[in-house]
Amino acid sequence: MAPILRKTRLRIVLHGELESLVINEKQRIYKEGFWTKCAILRLYRGDWPTLYVLGDGLRSRLMDRFPEKPQLSRIRIFTHPYIFGPVPAVTRPRSTPIRIGFVGAGRIVRGIEDFFLLAESCADLIEDRLVEFVVVGGVERNASTAGRQWVNVMADRPTGLDTDKFSAEICRLDAAVLLNRSKYSFTASGSVFDIINAGVEIFSLPNTYIDDIARWDLEGGIRLFPDVQSIQDEIRVRLADEREFPRFGYSNIRAKLNAGNLAEMRLSLLELK
Repeated sequence: MAPILRKTRLRIVLHGELESLVINEKQRIYKEGFWTKCAILRLYRGDWPTLYVLGDGLRSRLMDRFPEKPQLSRIRIFTHPYIFGPVPAVTRPRSTPIRIGFVGAGRIVRGIEDFFLLAESCADLIEDRLVEFVVVGGVERNASTAGRQWVNVMADRPTGLDTDKFSAEICRLDAAVLLNRSKYSFTASGSVFDIINAGVEIFSLPNTYIDDIARWDLEGGIRLFPDVQSIQDEIRVRLADEREFPRFGYSNIRAKLNAGNLAEMRLSLLELK
């Protein structure tokens, strides 16, 4: 379409398709990785269309991964356009179980099967009503059911909760677990900001995108763990020592995103003029 639309101002925000650039099984001609590679690494020259990614870390990793493509430096950075609400005031009766949650669509690539196994490894705590594992969303059909009996899945399909229910259930969590099997080198995660917006503590496996966000976290609400076993150990130690799962304001992360969005809004208005 370039010969026809060349004089048309066109802006494209790149998101999930970027990760397909480095996933081997998505390089077949009928998969998005093949066509994404054609578009971004072969046809794009840096001038048209205007491309955006959701964060400077994403662009830096793209340039590092494909150093032979200098035109990638022309991709613009757009702060994730998340609109934060006020920090919710949440109180949990001491007699209720600690709620550990998987937030969003329960997909294999996001580690839903490992979440089921984490819950199974804490079965004794669940039976004693010390902890509860929940999926704030649904689960994709081809995910393994091993350990699923220990988890409360709230929806019958991956994105099966309406917005109000989704937000309310995140606020009821004591901790959210991120178990992405890929490192999400080129993918921004909106569910991370849903968790931050609710003030909930985050337990995450190594994840380059979470690292981008964690560098702004001055309160220690984002905890990184080397493996799933370490997350289980943390849960058990806290329960044994009767340590709380605190809430966090994430004020610096909120300020960084709000400032970035305001600056980009002003720039966009100037460009439109």
